[in-house]
Amino acid sequence: IKSVLLILLGLALTGFAISVFLVPNKIVNGGSSGLSTVLYYTTGLKPSLGNALINAVLLLISLFCFGWRFVVKTLISIGILSAVIEVFSYVPPVTDNMILAAVFGAVLYGFGIGIVLSQGSTTGGTDILGRLIQHKFPHWKIGKILLGVDLFVIALSFVTFRTTEAVLYGAIALFISTTAIDYLMKTLNISKLAFVITDKG
Repeated sequence: IKSVLLILLGLALTGFAISVFLVPNKIVNGGSSGLSTVLYYTTGLKPSLGNALINAVLLLISLFCFGWRFVVKTLISIGILSAVIEVFSYVPPVTDNMILAAVFGAVLYGFGIGIVLSQGSTTGGTDILGRLIQHKFPHWKIGKILLGVDLFVIALSFVTFRTTEAVLYGAIALFISTTAIDYLMKTLNISKLAFVITDKG
């Protein structure tokens, strides 16, 4: 129950950040949300639908690496996130200041993603790709993996919006969100090890 509630909290934070801070201000911070933002302004496809379509493809790949349990858990998260994004899309933007939107949007986004990842699930998109890479290289931090992958998505925003400001704000948001993810993963995933040395084992 605790895990489910934490995942729901993480998805709510992520969806709120996307719909209220990032999308209205055309800030692309990577991930499937970033791609769905680009699709929204190029094709008119709603971010909630774009997010769902992108993840459908990536889920097929993850099925062979993590099994059906992971896919089912992630699929539920993707569905809930798409619904949350749609619901929060009717909420007026909190601010039209790009710096404030980038900072607060990225912090909420990073905390949301971090909470979901810490519970063994993902929000789909590049999170799945990050999990696949970390599966192969477990000593790599998930936040840094996502940073590299999402830089490509930010580059697409330059092609779409034709402005360096969109790229710079996206880079700021990406750095903050990936730092928040690493912080949360490190904070929530703590284990304790005790060595007992005795002659009476």
